Amino acid sequence: MNAPLSFDLTALSDRALLEALTSLVRREREVTAEVVAHLAEVDARRLYRDHACPSMHAYCVGVLHLADEAAYKRINAARTARRFPAVLEMLADGRLHLSAVCLLAQHLTEENHGALLDAAVHRSKRDIEELLAERFPRPDVPAALRKLPSPLPRFAPSAPPEAPPLVAPPQAPSLLPRPEAPSLLIAPEAPSRRIPPAALAPSAPVVAPPPPPRPVLAPLAPERYRLQLTISRQTRDRLEEARDLLGHQMPAGDLAEVVDRALELLVRELRKRKFAETRTPRAPRSAPATEGSRHIPHHVRREVALRDGNQCTFVAEDGRRCPARRRLEFHHQRVAFAKGGEGSADNLCLRCTAHHGLATEQEFGREHVARRVAEARLARERLRGAKAPSPGVASTPRERRREAKPPSPGTARTASTPSSFAFGPT
Repeated sequence: MNAPLSFDLTALSDRALLEALTSLVRREREVTAEVVAHLAEVDARRLYRDHACPSMHAYCVGVLHLADEAAYKRINAARTARRFPAVLEMLADGRLHLSAVCLLAQHLTEENHGALLDAAVHRSKRDIEELLAERFPRPDVPAALRKLPSPLPRFAPSAPPEAPPLVAPPQAPSLLPRPEAPSLLIAPEAPSRRIPPAALAPSAPVVAPPPPPRPVLAPLAPERYRLQLTISRQTRDRLEEARDLLGHQMPAGDLAEVVDRALELLVRELRKRKFAETRTPRAPRSAPATEGSRHIPHHVRREVALRDGNQCTFVAEDGRRCPARRRLEFHHQRVAFAKGGEGSADNLCLRCTAHHGLATEQEFGREHVARRVAEARLARERLRGAKAPSPGVASTPRERRREAKPPSPGTARTASTPSSFAFGPT
């Protein structure tokens, strides 16, 4: 048994304390490099699937109990180290830290990785940001001037409470700027951007602008959350219209309730489309399914989704069930579809994409699956590279049927007439 750790360092001298700290930091760097190397190999073998995790991030958070940010940094460093193994040695001896690797990852190439890694040695996060800004300049951000809300008045704890002033009834919050509320401004949709001269030089690499900030969904109190995101003008107009249409039912015009009602309708529609959920299900048809068809009857979809709780059913050896509810697929668990398996509730279950692929590899072999994936990818690339249809020639079955249908009497079809009015993919 290992001896218990002692955290009482009061007996150490100043010199011994500093020497011990230096040794611990050196060991921590070496262990971090080993952890990153192990994560890279686990990620390459996709072993997280055996532990009921749909992704490497879910494995690091759910099984290794790392924080989200710590998992992100180590996974990013692991995937970078697989491309450039020198990163592991530089992490181990302290020439690079995890934040540096994450910053450099998107700029490293086969041609520049040696010089760029050497330039980042022993630099802080801010220094590396300046280094990347110098070598990979980006456009200037648009200028903005906004008036912040007035700070709330502070009252001393001992001040006597005052009678609440008379205020007007609460009005519906608006998404539009109003003269009486100068603190609510909307940035211009297409601001002019000035490109620095260095970015226009022929030798300067073209770098895509940074991604927008991620939406915020953070808890505020029990059963209360803060949602912050950027929406388009079209979405803003839809919110305003929905709130106006709900004026009689929601006099206060609470936007949170508008969003909640909209999401309720969206989730109901998506469940109906994916799992055939409906309030008044029809009786199942007695006609047998067509042999070789992947069609799953609606009553079977409903039964499987209800039985599995709209969650992946993969269970690891330790009893842990995969928590994934995203990208679920119907999996033929007893008899594979390729071997004649039928689309019945006894033969189907819900699996996430990762564990559906794991079951397929276990059934047919990893090499067979890799070959089929490569063939499908090649077919998609050939389809993208196919010659585009000539102008005026219908390319989809819906458009061909529409072109073949004779026009109604008294109407003439012109080139500007749209060939399809479908609300979605044809």
